[in-house]
Amino acid sequence: MDKEVEKEKCELCDLINASDASAGNRGSRLDTVQKLKAFSFIGCVAGVSVLAGFGFSFSQSRKLDPGKFQEGLTPAARNLESGTGFAARALGRATVYAVSGVSLVCFTVWKLVGAKDLHEFRYKVAEYLPRVRRNDPPTSRTEFESLTDLMGYLENWGKPKDAIDSTEVKT
Repeated sequence: MDKEVEKEKCELCDLINASDASAGNRGSRLDTVQKLKAFSFIGCVAGVSVLAGFGFSFSQSRKLDPGKFQEGLTPAARNLESGTGFAARALGRATVYAVSGVSLVCFTVWKLVGAKDLHEFRYKVAEYLPRVRRNDPPTSRTEFESLTDLMGYLENWGKPKDAIDSTEVKT
């Protein structure tokens, strides 16, 4: 068993050394593992956030009107389905529609561009999209003393200098 652990450690050390030696190597196994961990972390944070938000709104609706909340849990004679059952079914369908729609759009763009991997896709899509201009150094103000100063700046932004009322008091 110790030999297996040492063998795994050696493989991990070899991967680390190999990735250090060739920093430009995009397809290394260590990079893939790191990306998978990052994706899993973001997915877990998003999932917990969704559950927390749903639970908070659920508890708030229970606190605000317990009678109506209880009525929504049990199906009445006029309603064939409870309110929460209907909401859960609607949420499930909307999730399926949204995920499949976005996936279909992404897959279609991927195939239309003709990319073989994500790196190539990025460069091919960048050919069609406009370039982002760098604003270094900034050509406009970036620091404001107060919210009033910011709002005054935004009010006059884009106007010619002679059109700005010179009687205004600057703070």
